[in-house]
Amino acid sequence: MADTFRRDNHPLVTLLIAVFIIAVLLLPATRNGCGPHEDYYHFSYNAFGCDVNGQINVWDRSNRVSPVTVIESKLDSMVVMLDATVENSGIAQLNRCEINKDFTIPAQLAEVLRIAQGFSSISDGIFFFPDGVTLDSANRKFSRSNASAMINLEELQCGYSVDKTIKTLREYGTSGALLNVGGNYFALGRPEKNRKWHIDVHDPQSNAVVATLKLVNKACTIDKNVAVIGRNATTTDAVASIICKLPDDQVFEFLKEYYPGIDALLITDNGTLKMTDGVEQYLVTNKID
Repeated sequence: MADTFRRDNHPLVTLLIAVFIIAVLLLPATRNGCGPHEDYYHFSYNAFGCDVNGQINVWDRSNRVSPVTVIESKLDSMVVMLDATVENSGIAQLNRCEINKDFTIPAQLAEVLRIAQGFSSISDGIFFFPDGVTLDSANRKFSRSNASAMINLEELQCGYSVDKTIKTLREYGTSGALLNVGGNYFALGRPEKNRKWHIDVHDPQSNAVVATLKLVNKACTIDKNVAVIGRNATTTDAVASIICKLPDDQVFEFLKEYYPGIDALLITDNGTLKMTDGVEQYLVTNKID
C-alpha cells in the first residue's frame, strides 16, 4: 500500500518541485525589476510638434497611475509653458507683453529663460536670445524694450522637457525608461540586468546607421549630423543646436573651451566619423553590449 501511494503520486510531487524551483529562479529578477521578465510599456506621443516615443518599466501598481499618463501630462505642461507656437503659452504671453513694463514670471519659466540666456552668451548669436529683452531671473522679472524682441526656446525646450519628465518619473518610482522627444533622449536605469539602452545614430544623408550608442543614466541629443552625450538633456539639446551650425573644424574646439565634460560624435559631409575621446566607451561593438 505504501509503495503504491508513493509511486502513484510521484508525477505530482515532481511537478510541485519543478514549479517551486522555477519560482525561486524568477523571483530575484521580478523583485529587482531588471530581469528578462520585466514588463515594459512602449509608447508613442507628440509634443512640440515632435515625435515622442520610448519604453518604460511598470512600477508598483499601487500608484494606480499609468507611466504613459505621467509622461503625457508632464510634457503637456511643458508645451503650455515653453512652446511659442501655442496660443497663450507662457512664452507666447511674454512675446505679447507691453513694451518697457516689468512682468513677474513663474519660477520655472524664469529658470529656463536664464538657461537660454547663458547659452546665448557663448554661442555668438547661434543660440538666439534676442536683444531688447531684460531678464532678472533671481527676482523673476521680465521686460522687453521693443516689439521685435521675441523669445523662442526651440533650441532647448525639448531637452529641458525630457529632464523634467525623467525627474517626475523617478519621483513615481520608475527604475528604467528610455524617453525620446524629437531626438533628445534620456536613458534611465537599465532595460535588463547588465544591459544598456541602445540608440542608433543615422547619417543624415543616407539614413544608414553609422553608430549605436549604449547608455545608462545619460542624455543624448541627435541633431542633423551630430550626437551629443551628457548628464542632462537640456545641455545636450542646446550644445547640439550650437555645434551642428558650426564648421566641422570648430566643433571640438568649442567643446574643449566651453564643455569639456560633453562627448560628441560628428558625421562629416563625406560620411566619416569624428568624435571626442570619451565617445568610444559608449559605442556598441558586439551583440552582448
